[in-house]
Amino acid sequence: MEYNKKFLIVGAQSTPAKTLAFYLTERFSESLVICLDSRPIDEFMQHPRIKFIQTAYSIGQFNNLFANITFDAIFMVGKLINDIKNPGSITELDVGQIQIFRLLQLSQKSQVKKIIFLSSFNVYEGSKLQTSTGLSEEAPLHVQKDSPYYKRKMQEEDLYLSRWMNRNKATIEIIILRPSNIFGPHIKSGLQQLLLKNKTIIAHKNMPFQLLHEIDLASVMLESLSFPTGIYNVSSETTITLQEILQILDIKRWILPPQIGRWQHQAKLNFKTPLLWPNLQPFSLKIDSSKLDSVFPRKKLFRYSPTETLKSINIL
Repeated sequence: MEYNKKFLIVGAQSTPAKTLAFYLTERFSESLVICLDSRPIDEFMQHPRIKFIQTAYSIGQFNNLFANITFDAIFMVGKLINDIKNPGSITELDVGQIQIFRLLQLSQKSQVKKIIFLSSFNVYEGSKLQTSTGLSEEAPLHVQKDSPYYKRKMQEEDLYLSRWMNRNKATIEIIILRPSNIFGPHIKSGLQQLLLKNKTIIAHKNMPFQLLHEIDLASVMLESLSFPTGIYNVSSETTITLQEILQILDIKRWILPPQIGRWQHQAKLNFKTPLLWPNLQPFSLKIDSSKLDSVFPRKKLFRYSPTETLKSINIL
């Protein structure tokens, strides 16, 4: 069969990635979607034009893949860089950057039209520029030293931005998406896991959060094929408080005041003491998604309100 569109999804184990694969086959009736992941892939759907491949992320694997298929677009949903076990060492980070750089080179050589990179709003984690409307895409990035996952996201963004987005925009378009807290019945996101697994948390009951359903994230990634090159915050139009979240999920938690989080963080830095309770403050950052609205209004994109998102979760 001849395919008129070919897509590559890197990091295809997550529900948003697999949902995106299905959406692509619906949108493009004669398309082929290659789903790549280093982890075992739970194929919750069978489709003749979706191919799941479990393989190590290696330069050789990417060379073979691009030698046989010319992709129209690539979605970087999962990580290429391993978790940084020793923040003082950048060896694993260097390896991941080499992989990303090679992937970008292959994309340009094979005339890939667009790369969509899924980042996170937590790259703003330490920003002190919070406003009533939220942080825009121009806000400086700042990640705490003890946040290896978000540090990696910031490093990956820097690679896409500094070496490719601005220098090669005439030949390849790069989209960076920074979603807020992702929730859903299948995903294992930071805030959702902290709320469901910990009996004691550091926050205050009226702390606001922006929630994004995992299915709505897949919709944003699909529509980003038509976005112009750039960075886009992705968040719900409304916020929901911690108290409302706990009520909807019907769970009870001990809530410690935010100042304990500051003492705990300082104790970890000074005395290497373990964190006893998760601090929800970094997940309460508010981001401004008006730029997303300017290219595709969220009212047309999102199916789930924050309340509906929470009700979709099975906490048993």
